[in-house]
Amino acid sequence: MISYVSTKREYLPKFLKKLKKLKEEPIFSNSEIVGKKTYYEDHGISLVVERYYNLNNLCVIRTNSKSYKPEKGLIKVSDTFTQENILSGFIKVPNFILEGTDGIGKTTTIEGLLSDRIVCFDRELDNICKYMLFDVPMEVRIKNYKEYLEKAREKILFLVNRDEEEIRRRIFSRDVITEFDRYAVEYNKMYYETFKEMEKRGYLYDRLFMLDCTGLSIPEQKEQVKKLVIR
Repeated sequence: MISYVSTKREYLPKFLKKLKKLKEEPIFSNSEIVGKKTYYEDHGISLVVERYYNLNNLCVIRTNSKSYKPEKGLIKVSDTFTQENILSGFIKVPNFILEGTDGIGKTTTIEGLLSDRIVCFDRELDNICKYMLFDVPMEVRIKNYKEYLEKAREKILFLVNRDEEEIRRRIFSRDVITEFDRYAVEYNKMYYETFKEMEKRGYLYDRLFMLDCTGLSIPEQKEQVKKLVIR
């Protein structure tokens, strides 16, 4: 059985909507319903989707097909991600979302954490990314982030790197460079300045955090994130 974990929450509903739903059944633990298991078909390939309510809606997609091509946001995980291990607490889901500019190392960090049996999520599109744009004034961004953090369940971790040359090196080593990539240094600065302004105004609510990754290798960055999210 090949297993994938969904790390992009906003992409999951769109992905599932494209599949042919076959049947659904509850997941039990000690006679309590802790999630649901749904059987799907995707162009002739059988998929099983497990969602665990008590683990921040952790979603695991399983298939026996080696030819299956996962959607964006589905990351292949080791066989430690069995239902037994998930229910026993062997898998940790601290409900942290990693944010930051392109080239900051979010995806690689998340993959490293998955190897350590820790699930973090990639980007918050509806509330964070939506306002982290050049044409959004700082006051508008602060107002919307404040309102979001006051009622949010999840915690947001901004990853920043003040070594501009390192960010450029990572970006321009990519095979495909997007328009957002080209302004990675400027976006990185925006994340940093936004956090500092939120901190100055007392709007962090113990839900917004920042990690300065300047001078850290990606493995070192992963270890620092790990310490923060499971502290």
